[in-house]
Amino acid sequence: MPHTGHDRSEARFMFDRLSERGLPAALDVALEDQSIDTLQNLRHARELLQQRGHARAILLSNRYHLARCALLARNLGLDHEVVAAEDDHRLATLGAGRLLREAAFLMWIDVGTRYARGLRLRGMLSRVT
Repeated sequence: MPHTGHDRSEARFMFDRLSERGLPAALDVALEDQSIDTLQNLRHARELLQQRGHARAILLSNRYHLARCALLARNLGLDHEVVAAEDDHRLATLGAGRLLREAAFLMWIDVGTRYARGLRLRGMLSRVT
């Protein structure tokens, strides 16, 4: 499970921070904090949403990571909205290395998914849908 360097998952850490900043207690929030990567996180979130009878997810993540979250959520058929975890969107703050890594992941996922769909490779496609 991804951690923040604390004894809490990233999901729990962010929820606690949002609660400290005034997140309304009446919100129906489901935290998915058992995953080790973004794809697994979104798969588990999809199951949670189905179990709870919800149709839409709000994906909260770092700005540099939102495009990959959105692409994977789309591939999984999740009705979603993305929200940046931070206000600052300057390149110096986001980090060029992080942006380049995310761009590479995006291209890899997109090209791989198109390749799998085009050749009808169900096993490969099942990993990202």
